[in-house]
Amino acid sequence: MHILIATNAFKHSLSAAEAALAIRKGLMQSRLTGKITVFPVADGGDGTMEALLFHKGGELQTVRSVNAQGHPVTASFGWMPGEKTAVVALSAASGLSRLGAARLRPLQSDTRGTGRLIKAALDRGARRILIGVGGSATIDGGAGIIRALGGKFRDRAGKMIRQLPEGLLQLAQIDLEKLDRRLEKVELVVLCDVTTPLLGRGNCVKVFGPQKGAESGDIVLLEKALKRYSRVIRSCSGRDVSAMPFGGAAGGTAAGLNGLLGARLVNGIDYFLEHTAFAAALRQADLVITGEGSLDTQTLSGKAPLGVADRCHAAGLPVIALAGAVPLAPPGVWQRHFDAFFPIGHAPEPLDQAIRHTRENLARTACQLGNLIAQKTSLH
Repeated sequence: MHILIATNAFKHSLSAAEAALAIRKGLMQSRLTGKITVFPVADGGDGTMEALLFHKGGELQTVRSVNAQGHPVTASFGWMPGEKTAVVALSAASGLSRLGAARLRPLQSDTRGTGRLIKAALDRGARRILIGVGGSATIDGGAGIIRALGGKFRDRAGKMIRQLPEGLLQLAQIDLEKLDRRLEKVELVVLCDVTTPLLGRGNCVKVFGPQKGAESGDIVLLEKALKRYSRVIRSCSGRDVSAMPFGGAAGGTAAGLNGLLGARLVNGIDYFLEHTAFAAALRQADLVITGEGSLDTQTLSGKAPLGVADRCHAAGLPVIALAGAVPLAPPGVWQRHFDAFFPIGHAPEPLDQAIRHTRENLARTACQLGNLIAQKTSLH
């Protein structure tokens, strides 16, 4: 039997590759025999840069930047010299993980640090820049990136707006005259891990604002700011980004980059699988194991395990998912995508402890899964 392990990152715990290796370790400790292939995957969220470099090779380029609140940090982007392609993870500079214990202030947090990484990629000679937008601490519509690349935001009096995204409440004009002209010769691709729109029902502020520290009053102001931002983008570029699929990714960063820079927004896992050797690996497999930290409604909106499962079923292959949390009462939709799915926890415990035990829990669950498969195989 040939098992393909195609896991996403387990957030706050293991990278996609580390999770896959933990599952492999467990399978190798079981009675199951056969070949095991590790194939970490990503969907534009945490770990996308590392997973792409795992498959395509390349190196990390470390530069000075700032976090979402403007404090100095060092951050890296991936560089594939043969393809002149840079991989920028928004979370590397502008992510929640870079704020540490700092109080979350979504009205005063922006993506300028990611803009500095993009500028560094341009300095390196990039002809294509892939931007993974998961894990952000921001709801600024990518305005910080635009400003870092030379764009200017002005109010009705023509005065420069400094504080983003709060200042977007007074936005009247976006000046792109000084925008870095190298962007005109670069393909920008935004790998999105959610389909959430910028505005309207189920918009990015309401869905993701609370996890970035937005309270009820903040949510009202941020929605107003992004509505004004969207209107000014339309008058500036002619693009209506208010309701486009994926536009709300990373607090509207996807919408802003599409509307002002012409970036292409793509389903992250589809792009990842199409531009790695996943199809070839799938042809060699008899069974696929996927997984991520939590199987939930966001998984069904286009996360990595769903993309893997859909391709498995198209190829007529069974797929099993392992996760730290799974639905308690799975509706039929889950069973249409996954042949089986298992929680990896061995006992009730606080979330922080469960996160620390992810590696061990994955290996133990995989070992028992391997034994079960071996037993089933021996009966035929």
